[in-house]
Amino acid sequence: MSNKELYLKYKDYIDNLLKRFIDNNYSGTFAGEVEYAVFSGGKRLRPVIMLAIADEFGVKKEIQNALIGIEFIHTYSLIQDDLPAFDNDDLRRGKETLHKKFNEYSALLTSDLLLTDALYLFSYYNRDIIELVRKKAGIYGLLSGQLKDMTSENLDFDTIIDIFKRKTLSLFEISFFVPILLKGDRELYENIFNDVEKFGIAFQMYNDLKSEKDENKGILSLYDRKDAKKIFLEYLNESKKILKYFKNSETKKIFEHIFELEEDL
Repeated sequence: MSNKELYLKYKDYIDNLLKRFIDNNYSGTFAGEVEYAVFSGGKRLRPVIMLAIADEFGVKKEIQNALIGIEFIHTYSLIQDDLPAFDNDDLRRGKETLHKKFNEYSALLTSDLLLTDALYLFSYYNRDIIELVRKKAGIYGLLSGQLKDMTSENLDFDTIIDIFKRKTLSLFEISFFVPILLKGDRELYENIFNDVEKFGIAFQMYNDLKSEKDENKGILSLYDRKDAKKIFLEYLNESKKILKYFKNSETKKIFEHIFELEEDL
C-alpha cells in the first residue's frame, strides 16, 4: 500500500467515526449545518496525525473520542474564521462558507455546538489531556492567536511566527500530544516538543504559499514567494526529525506522506 493510499485509509476511518457521531447525536436542528461544515472537503490532517501516533502506541481504540474532538475544534475555528467579523470569506475549499450557505447566526451557533461537544468528548480523558486541550484551544493558544491576528498591525517576522504558534501549532500540539499523554510517555512528550513546533509553523507557511486570497497577512506579507518557500523548507526539514521517534511502519508512512506536501508548491 502506498503512503497516499494508507493516508486515505486513515482518513476514511475518521470520516466514518464523524459520520456515525453526527448521525447519532444531531437530528433536525443543526444536523444539516454540522454535516455541511464537517464534511467540507478537509484532509483530516490533525486527526490522521493523532491516529497514526495512537497506532504507534497501541491506543487506537481509546483515541476515538479525541479524533472526533480535534476535528470538531478545527471545524469550529474555520467557521468563525470565515465570518464577517473576521475574514468575511464567501468560499472555503471551493464551497460556500457556512454563513453563506445558511446564515450568520446559524454558523455561529453551529461553531458553538462543535466546540461544546468537542470539550465533552475530551472530558473522557485524564486531567493532563483535558488541561492540554483547554490551554491549546483557549486563551493560551487558538483564541489568543486569533485575537493577535485580528489586532496586530505592521507585522514583523517574530509576530507572525507567534501568531502561527498560537493559531495553527496549538491544534497540532493536541494531535501529537494526546496519544503520547494517553500512553503516559512524558519523556517523548518533552523530546518531540521542538520538532512539533517546527512542523506547525511549516504547515502554516505552506498554507500561506498555497493561499489564493488577494490579501495575505502571513509569511508572504514579508517575503517574496521564492524567499518564503526557502524559509518554509528550512522549518519543514527541521520538523522531519519527528520520524526518528516512530518505529511502526504505518506511522512512518503516514508522516512520510505528510512531509511530501512540499511537492505541491
